[in-house]
Amino acid sequence: MGQSRTAAEQLAKYLSPRMRTAEEAKQHLRDKGFDEAEIRETVNEFIRLGYLNDADYVRAYCEYAYDKKRGRKRIARELEQKGISPDVIRDGIDDFVYENHVNEDAAAQQIADRVLDEAAQPAGRRQAAKIARKLEGLGYESGTILRVLDRIKE
Repeated sequence: MGQSRTAAEQLAKYLSPRMRTAEEAKQHLRDKGFDEAEIRETVNEFIRLGYLNDADYVRAYCEYAYDKKRGRKRIARELEQKGISPDVIRDGIDDFVYENHVNEDAAAQQIADRVLDEAAQPAGRRQAAKIARKLEGLGYESGTILRVLDRIKE
């Protein structure tokens, strides 16, 4: 094919700035014109050596996303778009939440309180709808949203 770099060299360069998923690595090598057998072999070797690890990627991504006050559903959707398997995503999020004592209800309540603080009027239907839309967009589960809305009604 006349490529100036091997698949391993190409992948090492791609991984040097930041973590990537195995699927992102495969797609990068496909985009560079490598054949599937070489891609599979190279990616498997990088996984074996520990340079690619989707479970580690999920943990790192959770740290970033929870810091941005995103909810579980959005985090899972974003990770799925990066080609990570649903089982790895679920286990990774569950482990991160447990190990870091993440309280999504408290984070959602902080967001709701901020929306209410910015509002010029007292909590009402409009603010409740705005809070619900914001929390849904951030990926909070419906149970969490309903608990927050119940609290602001009180």
